[in-house]
Amino acid sequence: MSKAVIFFRILNTGGTYVDDYVEVTDDVDFSGVGKIKQSLDNTEYDIGVFRTSSFKIKLDNSSGRYNEAPDYLSMFQYKRSGTIVKVTWEPGNHPLQAGFIEDVGYDTVLSTEEVVFYGLLNDDSSETDIETQLVSFSVLGLESILFKEAETTTSLSNGQSFSSAITEALNLSSLMDLPVIISLSMSVSVDKTIDDASKFNNKKLKEVIEKLLFASNSVLFITLAGVVTVKPRTPTASSQYTFYGQASSAGIENIVELSGFKTGYNRIINHVSWKDVAGAVTDTTSIAHYG
Repeated sequence: MSKAVIFFRILNTGGTYVDDYVEVTDDVDFSGVGKIKQSLDNTEYDIGVFRTSSFKIKLDNSSGRYNEAPDYLSMFQYKRSGTIVKVTWEPGNHPLQAGFIEDVGYDTVLSTEEVVFYGLLNDDSSETDIETQLVSFSVLGLESILFKEAETTTSLSNGQSFSSAITEALNLSSLMDLPVIISLSMSVSVDKTIDDASKFNNKKLKEVIEKLLFASNSVLFITLAGVVTVKPRTPTASSQYTFYGQASSAGIENIVELSGFKTGYNRIINHVSWKDVAGAVTDTTSIAHYG
């Protein structure tokens, strides 16, 4: 039988992370656990809007274990917000049984426990149901730190390359101080230089990085191995996954449901203009056909 396991890594009284994780699976109300969601930075009408991964979690707090710090019953010594949340998944729990006969011994490993998500507990919108004693939290991806931090951008300068500016901005953030972050991997598609760095003054870190990623035609994500990765926004050489429909002769059916199918006309861009720049780029053939 497969199983999910959830761990917390809390902050000690000095505000730094303790060395070990504490398992909280037994207190989790799995009927109240939401789906882990990850989103691209583009929708049908925009591109380069940074979004964080997230899910919801409910915990049994009848013991007071998840009270706000510094409650003496609480496991949290400094604060709840910022606690590192690790979710693991074991595809096949052991032992297997055939009727009343145990098929595999406890010393035989049928599958390994794999980390599927790292995130941070968010206390901003937490709430407790007094009757059930269930406390609800949002768990946001590690990149959510970028949403909260104000960026001191006086160090970014005119003539600085996009890759250098992104690296500098990330290193100024608390993201790089998290114990689950190992390294930074930097590679951008367009590595031009900043002409007016003052535009970044008094901007939040998220906005600074969004603008730099957009200008460099790049994306940012964090791997489960703890590598903060910036890569060019380029297509791969081959398809990463193939969907097969009903009675497909090319492969096993794997489409459960297909809805909201669109022609894609809404994504066509055939007239582009720039603010404060005269003129525009127009595709008259496309406009005549698609509008």
